[in-house]
Amino acid sequence: GKYLIMNDLGGDMVRVFTYDTETLAPVTEVSQLLTEAGVGPRHGRFLTAASGKLYYFFVGELSQKVYSYEIAYTEGGMSWTKVFEIPALGVGNERAPQTAPTSGIELTVSLSFCCTLVPKAELSL
Repeated sequence: GKYLIMNDLGGDMVRVFTYDTETLAPVTEVSQLLTEAGVGPRHGRFLTAASGKLYYFFVGELSQKVYSYEIAYTEGGMSWTKVFEIPALGVGNERAPQTAPTSGIELTVSLSFCCTLVPKAELSL
């Protein structure tokens, strides 16, 4: 199936919608990934591993962390299994929630790095 994913920062969830591939409407919400309160899912990236498994990485703008979930397709949409969470600025460089909002995420081709973007004006190093 075809899905549309929407990170809902204020709702602390990732929403999953289906749509008609010919008309694009109607858009219908079919499932959700509910995060802990205060995560604030923002930007995300999908990754299909060599094993064929599908993963979704996103930054929690409010929590200052990067999250990874394994995704499986179900009859009703998608199921999500949490793989990890890690401070967005790296272990040992944690920031208090909402002090240096992460504004993006990129995965390198080699998958050796997961980069988060933080506006320079937001950091006082």
